[in-house]
Amino acid sequence: MSIIIPDIEWYERQSQKINITPRCPFSSVERCPRYYQSLSLLKDAGTTAIDSKEDKRLLKYWEKNDLWPKINEQATAIAGNPNNPGHFWNFCPEVAFDRFGYFASDLNAYADELYIELAHEKLGREGAPSKDWRWAWSSINPMHYSQCPLYSVLMHKSEAEVKHILPEKAPELLQNIAWLLKNWKRHWLIIVFAAAVIILTILFTPFLNWLKQYLDSFFRLTNRFT
Repeated sequence: MSIIIPDIEWYERQSQKINITPRCPFSSVERCPRYYQSLSLLKDAGTTAIDSKEDKRLLKYWEKNDLWPKINEQATAIAGNPNNPGHFWNFCPEVAFDRFGYFASDLNAYADELYIELAHEKLGREGAPSKDWRWAWSSINPMHYSQCPLYSVLMHKSEAEVKHILPEKAPELLQNIAWLLKNWKRHWLIIVFAAAVIILTILFTPFLNWLKQYLDSFFRLTNRFT
């Protein structure tokens, strides 16, 4: 059985296959509860902690969100030696890569030095490359962000927000623009005029704003002496 090495090359190939962005668009503590939870817990694994006030604010924010895990099996978790935890479960693959170099939701270290020695002997006989995760981990679960259980929900919420923000006439406006571009030869004068108006507006708006401020100041000054 071939071993999947979920490094950056593997990750980008998965993204290309389904024609989506190379990295997760929700990789932010403000946009995804799993990203936040993963990053926050890494302080127990020797990573620089989020500022305590910021961490409390984010925790309070996400606990009220419907995407926050309701049972322990859904929650991101770290287990093992308190000084050197070796089990990372339900992790954001983006956070896991930034910390460990592999895009995975679960990573489990070897139980002890004996298991590490036996694994290394086996990998040496196989000629395993240095980037093979088995040199450091007993098992991992490779994951692309599109497989994350929160991704589809976040994407749906994001699309709903965009539709709410866009005016109701937006589809009609886009259709009109597409029609003009398709028939530009017949209506080139309209297109040129519209482009000229846009360019002149961009160029002269700062000047008009300055002129308005100047005139307002002038009239206020004049009123003082009248």
